[in-house]
Amino acid sequence: MAGLGNLKVTPRAIILVVLVLLLIGLNVQPIQEVYRQAKEAKELEKDLDQLKSENESLRTEVERLNTDAYIEQQARARLGLIKPGEKAYVIVPPKQEKPPPPPKKPAAKSKPKQQKNIFIRFYEFLKSMW
Repeated sequence: MAGLGNLKVTPRAIILVVLVLLLIGLNVQPIQEVYRQAKEAKELEKDLDQLKSENESLRTEVERLNTDAYIEQQARARLGLIKPGEKAYVIVPPKQEKPPPPPKKPAAKSKPKQQKNIFIRFYEFLKSMW
């Protein structure tokens, strides 16, 4: 730092340094916004590519579902339809015997209310008064 001894700090130099720092400070946020928007654009392009791929897959599925072969297969499987001249066979599973229902429990007999002793009733009466 031997060369800085002759350096004079003038008001003009201070104003110049302040202006440069101010310009740098004012440009920080717009630069950050540009980077944020670039990152967001990359993410949106990635999402768009994924949606395009999914859309193409769904189009292929729709085309497959609209074919005559698929419609016929579904009509046979779901509705049991047959073509003229074909014979339909139904395979019935063997009948399984249901287990007997469990025996019913006898209804519980309700116990008659026991009448309270006269002393207990008198005690409760006195207790309710106080």
